[in-house]
Amino acid sequence: MFSSLTQYIVITYLLSCVGVSLYLLFVRVKLNALLQKGVLLGIVAFSLALPPVVDKFSSSWTGSNYQPCLHQHPIPEVLLTQYCPESGQEMEMCIEIANKAEHFCSCPRITQENLLLYKANPTYDWLLQHEQPLKKVFWILAVLLLGGLLLKTGYLYYIVVTSDKKTIYRNNSRFIILFPPNQMAVCSFRLHRKYIVWNQCIDMLPDAEQEAVLWHEISHLQQKDTWFKMLLHLLQPLWLLNPAYYFVINELERINEFIADEFAVSKTGNAHWYATLLLKLKTQKQLPLAHSFANKKTSRLKQRVQYLL
Repeated sequence: MFSSLTQYIVITYLLSCVGVSLYLLFVRVKLNALLQKGVLLGIVAFSLALPPVVDKFSSSWTGSNYQPCLHQHPIPEVLLTQYCPESGQEMEMCIEIANKAEHFCSCPRITQENLLLYKANPTYDWLLQHEQPLKKVFWILAVLLLGGLLLKTGYLYYIVVTSDKKTIYRNNSRFIILFPPNQMAVCSFRLHRKYIVWNQCIDMLPDAEQEAVLWHEISHLQQKDTWFKMLLHLLQPLWLLNPAYYFVINELERINEFIADEFAVSKTGNAHWYATLLLKLKTQKQLPLAHSFANKKTSRLKQRVQYLL
């Protein structure tokens, strides 16, 4: 069980790293933000789903077309082992020995694929030797990381319960504006309802600028960015040591801001005016952050303005 899980994790690491490399080479500079997001989420889903799909397809195909030798012949009491290289004359000699050996295989003609190839791997051997301790470490990390997600989710509910509320409607959808007792930067998150955390300093802006801030946060809610972030957080115990995972997290954070800015511009109609608003909010330390779990106080303001213009 553990070796199968280890093999699956390693394969998903490799697939995700290859996917991210292709994304950087062919996608990042050629597609818009929305398509970039779809490709990144596709890489994650593809990396997780492909190994079991291939394994199931391979098993079903092998089961219907291949009959193992031991199914037709009894296992001899004495097993003779012979070292065989991967190729060359010595491999041909091994095949010849196997053809002459009694009860070696029921195949009409023995080929290289009928021989067992074993290669020692120090890393794999070490994992097998430390199976139980590593299992415990893995489960402890998983519990801690999932516990962290529950604490963050609980904090969001705490903000909802302790804040004053106002309901607004945009695009025939309902949004709840939260006014927390302690001032927070403008942000948004989606649980069973759609919430936007408001800051009283934003009320000092003209109505058009307040509306632009609202549309930015509404985009995060419509894109379900909170839910995607929660799902990726659940993946962290499995991909704790995967560098591609952390790239995807940071890249999605950047792309989500681009998408929200584009949406706000589509509602306000002026990219230069909106870029100026971002600079204005930055000087007031009220630049809309990413949704819900945003920990970084510094926005990628320069990248956002460049992308808009």
